[in-house]
Amino acid sequence: MVTAAHCVDGATAGKLTVKWGGLDRSHLPRQSAVTKLNIHEGWNPKTLANDVAVLTLADRASETGTVRFAHLATEDPALGTLAQATGWGAIHPGGPLARMLHTVPLPVTTHAACSAAYASRDQDSTPQDPRPVLTDGMLCAGYPEGGKGICRGDAGGPLAVNGKVVGIASWERGCGQANSPSVFTSVAHYRSWISSQ
Repeated sequence: MVTAAHCVDGATAGKLTVKWGGLDRSHLPRQSAVTKLNIHEGWNPKTLANDVAVLTLADRASETGTVRFAHLATEDPALGTLAQATGWGAIHPGGPLARMLHTVPLPVTTHAACSAAYASRDQDSTPQDPRPVLTDGMLCAGYPEGGKGICRGDAGGPLAVNGKVVGIASWERGCGQANSPSVFTSVAHYRSWISSQ
């Protein structure tokens, strides 16, 4: 299972449990212990570079009526591709986490446009509003006018196109704030590393 490194930073495999198999996060019918946790060796909590980790489950997951496996992308989606971000994150900044799983369509933007959008940010940073350097391992998606995006609690969740996971939710500014694309870890960029874990 892939997730964002910052979601499991400081954790140990023996203290983690993964739950899945439903839409209501308070009633997920399946769960498994984690036997192995691999955080990318280049993970940097200050810049959020290499924000990817792989969890090995004690029990092999199987497909059911509510569980479908997703393939990992081998290349980033083209500019303008409408991707689906999924999670139980907050619907509004400062709001509670969602109880029901939700999804939001976000168009993929260029690395240059994403970099320009964050170039004017204040030099001060906080865990809620980091100032990472956009790397080749990051993928951005969002509307210039805002209104839609990932939010607190969505980190580690998938960004998918046609059943393939192209990104892992990493960070955002203002939950769909204008000129603030949501930032994802590029699955294609880290696919070899993910597969080797």
